[in-house]
Amino acid sequence: DREKEAFVGYGGPFLGTLGALALFGLWIVLPSHPSVLLITSFFATFMNLFNLTPIRPLDGGRITQIISDRFMYVGALVLAGFAVLMSSPILWLGWVLFLGSAKIETRLKVCFGIIVEALMLLHFLVLLHFGRLGANEGFWLMCLIFATITNLMRYRRYAFLKYMLKHKEELSEGSFKRYEYETALAQITQELPVASARVRIKWFLLYAGLFIFTALLMAIQIVAMAQSALASPGA
Repeated sequence: DREKEAFVGYGGPFLGTLGALALFGLWIVLPSHPSVLLITSFFATFMNLFNLTPIRPLDGGRITQIISDRFMYVGALVLAGFAVLMSSPILWLGWVLFLGSAKIETRLKVCFGIIVEALMLLHFLVLLHFGRLGANEGFWLMCLIFATITNLMRYRRYAFLKYMLKHKEELSEGSFKRYEYETALAQITQELPVASARVRIKWFLLYAGLFIFTALLMAIQIVAMAQSALASPGA
């Protein structure tokens, strides 16, 4: 059910943030203040904060589905912002791949995949125009080709399913039900009962609390890294 999925999704970033906090505490306690602990702690915190993005299949999406399905639109904007700021084709490609596990109708997967690839291509052309690609031009092209292949395979599967459903009289009852389910006429999560207001408020507070704590921890780590860099002999 929704609450069980939220509970499982909460465990990953919660334990991950505790681990990052432990590494940061160890860096503070040790007299030598080894930089490797601080850097490892920062990257662990960053990954946990990214994992809390409210969109499936990230854990943040698994948590927020119990609060409201509209959180996925916030997550989509966050991921798009990450992709633009980081100027990395991997994040755009991740969008295309994430659609494979999204619990939405196959037709929408195909449409969103094309839209994401179009934005990816636009981003690539803008970077190319302003000479910001550098040595990453070949890597961008590889990711674009991979995204195109993925979308073509997804569309081919969708076309096959639509063809089979149009000829359903030729299918056995079991085969028809399987193909009909794969087209996912509605989101599976929306078929589950909506949680009570009390449960949704509880999970909102748990999610917001973990997100704020993780963000504050990362801010403190950034300050610590800046101070460590200034205090180093070569600064």
